Amino acid sequence: MRKKGGVKINREWRIVLSGSGGQGLGKGGNILAEAAILQGLNAVQSQSYGARARGGFSQSEVLIGSGEILFPLVEHPDILVALTGEAYNLNRPLLAPDGVVVYDPDAVKPEAGQKGHYGFRMLQVADELCHGRGVVLVALGIIAALFKPVEPENIRTVINQNFSGAVLQDNCLCFDRGLHLKRSSLEPESCVLPGRRP
Repeated sequence: MRKKGGVKINREWRIVLSGSGGQGLGKGGNILAEAAILQGLNAVQSQSYGARARGGFSQSEVLIGSGEILFPLVEHPDILVALTGEAYNLNRPLLAPDGVVVYDPDAVKPEAGQKGHYGFRMLQVADELCHGRGVVLVALGIIAALFKPVEPENIRTVINQNFSGAVLQDNCLCFDRGLHLKRSSLEPESCVLPGRRP
């Protein structure tokens, strides 16, 4: 999905949401891309799966920018969300030089002293709020609050457009908790990425 918009941002964002099948990563990527388009930006989203749809490796890639996006795949992510050790091990070597990793410390064990690594117990939060569903919404809340590739209110609008009933309530809870986790865990200025023109 892509759209030409009139809003200017000072960089192109390359985002990978990675983990296992059944964690809603494809839907999360769609939500992020739709929110960018709602904001008047260009966005492209793609996804891939391992041999097993549920439980095997899965990831969604999203590119966001104000200029034309010429290549639809993410080669070197600026933001990597890793929800499993396999997802981290596959994508960490591809991270952009100034890229960051948002990971779950219960599932991913980076080596000590890794620069640009931020751990949040996303799986635990999703389990407490909605029996494990909605973990990708927790992740979207975190990256929206830390880095603002898309304004949080646009993501919330798209969530409301895509879900209803109890599922909508659970997903809103997970997204809002992700926004809150940032405020309680990290100082915003410690997470600012260098700007790069799209």
